[in-house]
Amino acid sequence: MYDLKIINGLVYRGQQYHMENIYIEQGLIAKISKDLYESKDTYDASNQIVFPGIIDPHTHLELDLGSTTSKDNFKKGTEAAVFGGVTTIIDFLSPVDNDSDLEKEFELRTKQASVSLIDFKFHACLKNPKGNVLPIVKKMKTLGLNTVKIFTTYSDSNRRTYDDEIKELLSLSKEHDFLVMAHIENDSQIDLNDKLTYKDLPISRPTISETSEALKLAQYVKETDGNLYMVHLSLSLIHI
Repeated sequence: MYDLKIINGLVYRGQQYHMENIYIEQGLIAKISKDLYESKDTYDASNQIVFPGIIDPHTHLELDLGSTTSKDNFKKGTEAAVFGGVTTIIDFLSPVDNDSDLEKEFELRTKQASVSLIDFKFHACLKNPKGNVLPIVKKMKTLGLNTVKIFTTYSDSNRRTYDDEIKELLSLSKEHDFLVMAHIENDSQIDLNDKLTYKDLPISRPTISETSEALKLAQYVKETDGNLYMVHLSLSLIHI
């Protein structure tokens, strides 16, 4: 006997809709079938669409920026997520440069996220981890973290990860099976002049700063056969 069955719904799977029943056991989908089986509870989804929960892999709940913190906390943010069909989020740990701080941040963020109404995981996040890349990677795997975010800019706040460490991370990503996520901008091409406003974004952070850095890191991926995902790019397309 199953714990729950969802019957008569139009189930979306395999890029098509099917009139099927879903059977849940210990919180997991145990069977999808047109047949009827016994269960402890039943939910009748007649005239409704049943689709997989959405995973949002890039959220910033309770993001600490030093002088301010993002408005959505884990309770309110995930409450809003539920209404949009999001059942899992992947948020970020604060940037660290060593394995000890990585574990502390993991424990802190896990405690903050304990009020979440949906499933959650975290990306590790680095700031200039010079000399500490391998210990950080080993700690990531111990903590069950399979992704790590780096910045190729923000040298002014010591958040930049430099080329040698990026290459090391990419090489290790293949060996230890994790994904490197990179905020891509050429640090030397960014203008931090205080007189520039948001209207001057094309001047302060020109498209070429993304393009040149993206091409460079793409070459590093070819050299190392590593795993890289370039996050939130604003340029349209790169042909390599």
